[in-house]
Formats: sequence, C-alpha cells, structure tokens
Amino acid sequence: MIKSKRVSGKFKLIVPIAILTLFCISSGCTSQTENTDTNVVTTTTTATPVESVVGSENTLTETLNPEKSTGEPKSLSEIFDGYSDYILELFPDFIPETVKGKIPWEENDPQNPAIDVYTFKDIEEASDGSVYEARIDAKTGKIRSVYESSGYIEPSGSAKLTLGEGEEIAKSFVMKAFGKGPDDVGDPENKFSIVNTSNYVGLEKLKEKGRAAEIFVRYYNMYEGLNGGPILMMTINSISGNVTSCHFTVPDLCNHTFSSSVPSVSFNEAKKIVEDEINTNYPGEIKKYDFLGNESEALSWDTGISVYYDNTTPIRLIWTLDFNVEKDSDKMSDTHTYQAIIDAHTGEVLALHYKDIDIDYLDKYYNSLYM
Repeated sequence: MIKSKRVSGKFKLIVPIAILTLFCISSGCTSQTENTDTNVVTTTTTATPVESVVGSENTLTETLNPEKSTGEPKSLSEIFDGYSDYILELFPDFIPETVKGKIPWEENDPQNPAIDVYTFKDIEEASDGSVYEARIDAKTGKIRSVYESSGYIEPSGSAKLTLGEGEEIAKSFVMKAFGKGPDDVGDPENKFSIVNTSNYVGLEKLKEKGRAAEIFVRYYNMYEGLNGGPILMMTINSISGNVTSCHFTVPDLCNHTFSSSVPSVSFNEAKKIVEDEINTNYPGEIKKYDFLGNESEALSWDTGISVYYDNTTPIRLIWTLDFNVEKDSDKMSDTHTYQAIIDAHTGEVLALHYKDIDIDYLDKYYNSLYM
C-alpha cells in the first residue's frame, strides 16, 4: 500500500522515491568529494513529484499546532504564508508572486523519507527567471533545501569572491535561517565539534568556458575526531555572493549513543572484504583493485537515514571505500569508480553495487514508503 496523507481535507499520494546518495544541488548532482571529475557509480535517482493538493488559499480552514508554534492555533493559510515570508527573507531575489499565496505539496523528503516536508515549486528568480524548489521541514518549520530545478547555469565572468568570503556568506545565511550559528545548529548539548570546508566547483573547466564557478561550503559534525557527515551545505554565486542552493540535514543525535571509535575491522581487512565479495561472484574478472583515499578519510560515523528510524542501536562506525578496478582483459575496460560501505566492527557489507551485486542497507527505509 502506498502511504497517503491528508492536507486541507484532501488526500494525496506519497509516491515511491529511491536512495539519493549524491547531494543534488545546483547544476545536477554534485558529489560530496572535491573531485568533481570522477565518475562515481552509486545509487542515484530524482524524486518523483507527489500529487499536488487542489484548492485555494481561502478554502483552508483546518488548524494545526506545529511544534514550533507557541501561540494560538493557526490556519494552514497563515502557516503557509509564514513559510513564504521566511523563504523570501532567505532568498530576496525570488519573485514574491511565485512564492506567496501558494499551497505547497506535502511529501517525504527525497533524500530522507523519515522527514515530512512542504515543497514550494515553480519559484522564479527575478534576475534571470530561473526556477527553484524550496522544502520546509514540516515539523520544525525551518528550511530543509532549496535548489534550482531548471538547472543552474554559472554566470559569465571570473570568480570575484575568495573561499573565505564565501564561508562568511554561508555562516550568515545559516544564522538567518536558524537564528543560531553553524556550531549550535542541531547540537544543544555541545556533543560535537563542527568543521567546515569549501571549494570552487569545476573551477578550471568553467574558466575555459568563461564562467565563474560556484563556491561549495559544507559544515561537518565531528565526534571523537571522526567525521559524522555533512549537516549544512550551500552553494554561492562567486560574483554576486547570492546563495544559489542549500541542503540542511541536521540529524537529531542527542538521544543516540555511539559505538567504539576504534574499528574492530582494519582498513586493509575492509578492503579485502570488498575484494572477496566481488571475486566470489565474478571469479577471475578483476586483475587489480585500486582503492582511493587514505585510512583517515575512509573511517566515519553513519549518521545518515538510519538514525531517524532507530535510536536503540549505537551509531555505526563505517568504512566508506571508493575504488577502481583493472580487469583481466583489455576488452573489458572499466573507467568507473565504485563505492562500498563496510561496518567497521562486524565486517558486514552494508552497501556495494557492482554489476549484479546490489547491496544497500538503506533500501528497507525507502521500501517502507510502499508498506
């Protein structure tokens, strides 16, 4: 059975969506690694739209008491108008008429089906008419993601902003969106340290085309010195300084415990587990495995989708391994980069996609949409 939800007295369908491993932001899907030229083979899909709600603002009389509300119950119309004003405050170049007075679609977040969101579609930007989508977390009323659905085109010219200036813009944007700085978002108990990185996206290739690369800023959770994954991600126009897209995950980890930060399965043992899995299914096919990155980059906490469904199991420590393969025959050339995820304590293969090998421990969470 496909889940349905009720908005303003009308039912709509929550359609199936699949795992989105790469962060889809701005123009297409941008990998969370700095190497934008690598062809990474992983599970990627675009969310299929849910059926929109039919009606008009003046017919909305149902009242809600959202968790963020502290006063009198508000009508859906008032709540949605508040979301519209919030979006316009964050993105002042949006044309108000394309945001205000709209009934957003209610759906599961395409990147995390545990999160319900209100999606405002067909938002137009004033300067060039680009079309955007904005998602609001239905529980908190805070921004979840904004991206250009029509496909982002970098402006002509050269980048004017430094990476440091881009980071300052991102920090101010987070402050405006959440009323607190990046170090405090989602971490009221100060359990984590926050680090940030930034880079120009496709700088050299865009220079050749006479276009200015975007600045990509990410904030990461760190726990016991290990990466807990990006929680805040933004792209910034390197000429105008406008934020062109954002994705904020901000997992609630306060009620979770963590497994040991010392892996029971070593880096080399994890690599051998991957090799054995493929060699067992395709004996003699692979001549050589070339694992990318180093040990410190590969070890991290699994603070993704699973933590939204289970707070009784300690958060996993995982090895994330990117690798290329050299096949035994020149006729079987393979230029893809593959990825595997291994539980750093049990050695379980959590994710691996190679030919007919299709292992993904997150499938069960997405499959729950059908049940």
